[in-house]
Amino acid sequence: MDTAGFLMLLLSSSLLFFEGNSLDVPSDIESALKEMRAALSAQQEEIKLLQEENKAQEAALERLQTGSSVTEHKVEALTHHKTVRQVAFSAALVDSGAGRWFGPFESDTTLVYKHVVTNTGNAYDPDTGV
Repeated sequence: MDTAGFLMLLLSSSLLFFEGNSLDVPSDIESALKEMRAALSAQQEEIKLLQEENKAQEAALERLQTGSSVTEHKVEALTHHKTVRQVAFSAALVDSGAGRWFGPFESDTTLVYKHVVTNTGNAYDPDTGV
């Protein structure tokens, strides 16, 4: 006998067996179905609430990120301001009342201030005048 014929014989005998015997199906399948529907409904409601909560948290996160970005820019500005070298000096060519005059000069001449009162940031060198 070939394979196809054997399978047909097996299938037909199986059908005859199941026609004579009814399968035992739980009688409370309807109540189980109601419970599953109720559970599904509760899960759908919970999903809806979680989605709303997620949207609220997303908006809060966006506000926090914006605030963080603003704070970062302020910190960068303050850091830049701090790293910019603060320079100030006050100096005089002679001590007060000495009465010495300088110039005019025929060429460019660097005047060296000998009396340095303030030199914040050491921007002025009293030895070179620069």
